[in-house]
Amino acid sequence: MLAPAALGLSFTVAGALAGHPLFESKIGFMSSSVGPASALHASSTENTTDWDPFARPHGDQDKRWVTVDASSGLGVHGIALWPDKTIKYCYKDVTSKGKLYDLVIEGMKLWYTAGLDESFKMVEVSDSECHNNRYNVLLIDYDPPRSAGGKSTLSTTTAKPNIAPSSMTLSDDATVGMLDVTANVAHEIGHAWGLYHEHQNPYFWASNYGGKPGTTFSSINWVCNNLADYEEALTKIDKKIAEDPSGLGEITYGPQKESMCTSRNIARTWGFSAAEYLPLGDQDSYKPGTEDTEDVDWESIMLYPTGAGGKTDSSGNRARVLFKTNGDPILPNLRPSVRDVAGLTTLYGTSDYTETLLQDPREPRQGRFASVRNDDTGVSCNR
Repeated sequence: MLAPAALGLSFTVAGALAGHPLFESKIGFMSSSVGPASALHASSTENTTDWDPFARPHGDQDKRWVTVDASSGLGVHGIALWPDKTIKYCYKDVTSKGKLYDLVIEGMKLWYTAGLDESFKMVEVSDSECHNNRYNVLLIDYDPPRSAGGKSTLSTTTAKPNIAPSSMTLSDDATVGMLDVTANVAHEIGHAWGLYHEHQNPYFWASNYGGKPGTTFSSINWVCNNLADYEEALTKIDKKIAEDPSGLGEITYGPQKESMCTSRNIARTWGFSAAEYLPLGDQDSYKPGTEDTEDVDWESIMLYPTGAGGKTDSSGNRARVLFKTNGDPILPNLRPSVRDVAGLTTLYGTSDYTETLLQDPREPRQGRFASVRNDDTGVSCNR
């Protein structure tokens, strides 16, 4: 299902384009009548929880990611992993390459610095290979910031779909997503490798939202009508009702005004950004890293901060959409967590995943992502 272009959200057979004008907003949180009053005004600074780049997940705590299920094989929802742990990619045009060339490299460096093994590679290919081998190459496009007439879109197909080409849209707008351009790119790269959103693990959600059920996310801390495109989705349904030739539009579509906030499938039908929050379901090829209802990795770069996609007030503060059960906000994470890295390691089966994830966290291992421009045609050499 393809959402309207105005939303910049797109869902494919892979389960989701981590779609994101939803993944948007400006610094700060806008007060909401929902949730404890003490939590309504919060800083949007980076999650400051102590982070040890040398730490390795241990015990039950190493199961906190949610990935694609590559074992699902062929079919409508079949998803594959990138062969040899190598994402081949190209840029849609010269403008995209000029705007995003360095950002893509810096985004991948964040994964290396967090401990992703050197066997994971992103390799830029020539324009000819890009177009002649489209189903095996990730196409990267640029969307300008809204201040420059664009939509600030961030979206990526999850892993490598079996029956559709992979694509990624990036923006250099620092007022969206994690409020950090490089972190936003790293988030999208996580999707490209095969990670879903941390908050979409169905074991975290209550049963009336399609959860397993869980105890972490429910009506207590999920404020669907605070999403910026909520009214737009309602308008689409009203239009469908009014145009229904059978006269049964209200009966047929009316109930979906409420269920678009509780059902990911229905949210997707209307191109509503709630689909990027609500839990994954049977229609998605996924593997939950944990079945513990409260075992959320709050440091994951795949986790939306509280105001992502929220309505903004006149000062640019965004409304609270998803937050912790105690009312605390989910803060932006500017780097992949140890468990994000462990999720990809488990998914792809890296054999040399050792106790020390990274010898020196300050060394970005540029050799694994080296790229030398050959000419102005967009072709580069990688190793």
